[in-house]
Amino acid sequence: MVSANLPGSGEVSAWASPRTQLNQAALSALIAGEIPAIRLANFATPDECRRLCRAIGDAADMGDPAVTSPMNLIGCNFANHVGRTKADYFAQVAPAYRDVEALQRTAGFDPLDRMVACLRDNWPERVSIATEPGFDRFFAGGIKTRTSGSDLHYDFAPHTASDFMIGTVRDQLGWNLYLDLPAHTGHTIAYNRAVPRDGPRLGSGPARGLGIDRSWIEDVESFTFRPAVGEVVIINTRYPHEVIVDGLAAGEWRVQTSAFIGRLSNDRLILWS
Repeated sequence: MVSANLPGSGEVSAWASPRTQLNQAALSALIAGEIPAIRLANFATPDECRRLCRAIGDAADMGDPAVTSPMNLIGCNFANHVGRTKADYFAQVAPAYRDVEALQRTAGFDPLDRMVACLRDNWPERVSIATEPGFDRFFAGGIKTRTSGSDLHYDFAPHTASDFMIGTVRDQLGWNLYLDLPAHTGHTIAYNRAVPRDGPRLGSGPARGLGIDRSWIEDVESFTFRPAVGEVVIINTRYPHEVIVDGLAAGEWRVQTSAFIGRLSNDRLILWS
């Protein structure tokens, strides 16, 4: 399901048309807010997704509840560590990589490596995992499982992680590879009114802009998508968005692996989760 709406007009704007190929022009358009998303069908095969979901299900006790949304996280996702010291966060990174890499070995593929390779093939500047001076690399490639939706929010590290290197990014994208989905729900809605880079933070919460007053998106065009298994969708996370998951049948869940992509002032791209 893909839909786009311009409230009150019945018309669809140019912003509402996602790109379907990953290239420099598409990434630049997404960074500039000219499009709502990049959608990459068949990024992973159905069999790869099934194998990774089976490994995730077998390791259900490996994850932790997220502090920002009703979902379970496997990996050292930064949002779950906001407010701790740098030493505390980076002490968790290596064990988290080991946990996720063990699942990926069972499944036979590494989504993060595949995405980094795609970005390097399509972006002229350096693409790498974010690193913190005096420490090491950030964790990237977290796994999320959910059986309920998320509230309206946005993600922008300069507003929530100003003491960390990731807080220096000028723009922030997020990619998700969808591994399993409910049959009739699990869609995302993004709204075409970005939170200003240099303005005050909207909403509350230590790790992301939560509890945004919905007047911020009143009469703003929106883009709705329900992804397919094996699809990657990249959005600009400075644009408020929400996930709708309701009416699940027994045994259904929404499973994804993801990371943020930050653009630095020198146009290099860095990734973290």
